[in-house]
Amino acid sequence: MSDEPDLSRYADVLAWIDDLGTRDDDLLACWVGGSAATGGYDDHSDLDVTVLAAPGTFVRVFDDLLASLVSTLAPTSVWRLPDATYADGRQLFATFDVDPGALVGQTRLLDIVVHEATDEHRHVDVRRHGSPLVRFDRDGLVVERHDDETELRRGAAETIDQIRQDRKSVV
Repeated sequence: MSDEPDLSRYADVLAWIDDLGTRDDDLLACWVGGSAATGGYDDHSDLDVTVLAAPGTFVRVFDDLLASLVSTLAPTSVWRLPDATYADGRQLFATFDVDPGALVGQTRLLDIVVHEATDEHRHVDVRRHGSPLVRFDRDGLVVERHDDETELRRGAAETIDQIRQDRKSVV
């Protein structure tokens, strides 16, 4: 028995992204994350894909990837996050089912993000994100590590303080 999730229902999506990786030199690395990497993957799990693009190319890579996704795999719907969501990335969600919310049979949902290949985006905290299922990584960019605990605590404290301040201004 294997601990690897059965991603066969996404075989066409994985073949598509692998093919793009061989044809576009600006696609530097790609991995599957989410529940496929952390556990809990089931018949209704989406496929979380991260792509790292060469510096200065993430917008073009994303636009080309989106056009190819629509023309090659014909999703029933695509939702693109606003460009301002990430300063150095773009994200979309696609479904291949007429009614994925019905949860009848297996669902096919794709969450794909393209980031510029910075140190921040190439490091994957395995405690939070699991071990990435790497599809390709030309230059050994994908690094598994633990995020800095001090920085995580500082960020959490900052968020809590901001919420506290926002609540005071409402009351």
